[in-house]
Amino acid sequence: MILQVFYRDSLGIEITSFYVSHVKLRKKGKRLKILNSGIKFAKYTADEGERHEQILQFLKEIKKEAKYDIEDILVVNFPMDELLFWRMTLPKMNEEQMKNAAKIQINKELNVPIEDIILDFVDIGVSGVMKDLGIFITKVQTVNRIVSMLRSAGFDEPDVVDVDFLKYLHLCDKNRFSTLDFVAIESFEGTTIAIIQEGKIAWMEVSPISLMELAYMLSDNYGVSVENALKILAEGSEIGSFGKDVSEILDAHYRNTGLEIEKLIRSFASSRKMDIGKATLYLFSVNLRMSNEFAKYIENTGILGGIPVRVLPLRNDVPVFSAPIGALGLAYRGVMEVGEGIFISKEKAKT
Repeated sequence: MILQVFYRDSLGIEITSFYVSHVKLRKKGKRLKILNSGIKFAKYTADEGERHEQILQFLKEIKKEAKYDIEDILVVNFPMDELLFWRMTLPKMNEEQMKNAAKIQINKELNVPIEDIILDFVDIGVSGVMKDLGIFITKVQTVNRIVSMLRSAGFDEPDVVDVDFLKYLHLCDKNRFSTLDFVAIESFEGTTIAIIQEGKIAWMEVSPISLMELAYMLSDNYGVSVENALKILAEGSEIGSFGKDVSEILDAHYRNTGLEIEKLIRSFASSRKMDIGKATLYLFSVNLRMSNEFAKYIENTGILGGIPVRVLPLRNDVPVFSAPIGALGLAYRGVMEVGEGIFISKEKAKT
């Protein structure tokens, strides 16, 4: 307990349907080091019960490997496919009044019982006595399921259940964003597209187009198991082992996903009569290699009609090759509970 005066540890756990990754960070003053990290791939199966058991076993192993302590700040991600983003304008009021007013309004518009939902707010702007809000909405039972699984693995209740989309944004250089930008992040569960306005999320939508489709294509064309295809995509380093022809499959995926992103962006801009001429699209995939290839393809093909396309602007100090980037973002979210920090080394710290 005395040591806690000098440092604080944060454990980020990224849970998906196909793998679980973790990163444990130590914050000492403003300095951050990676203490422990890893990724575990589940055996591919369509059986939800079997997947759940694999994930639970992985969590138990991570508890030991990361030397989890009750004093650690524990952060876990919340799946995008079980989340709804809603924009609402309400009079200025305290947080509790705002939550109650929002729940009543959501109940009227979506016909969802108030007691069944949990809300999290993002401030978008203020105009006079009115406040413009972005609201993340999810079911109580979904959060309870996540907490129950962690407890079954021996963890305490998480300090933060973080919206999955945000895990990369925590690591970004916020100064690189302009007054209006788009962010698209693809995963094995889907592709999330958002508008970042004045540095804040102003709109968000999830498309079912995902990296799973690419995994199936690799499996069908090269005879590898879906499980191995998922692992190769998540790690990124072995994609070239499929040979030169794999670029055609990757390009087909990038094109389909790019067209979906373009459709959603144009639809949103048109419905709100928004000028997006000066906006930039920032992309991110499951690793930096695929992110770079994805952005380059969309930029070169002009799918977005001239909108500049870049990889999500991560901070220069972020050790992108030393640990799973998603879990790293979650661990950094835990650090944010006690202040900001700077990664002092691109290598893992010795424990």
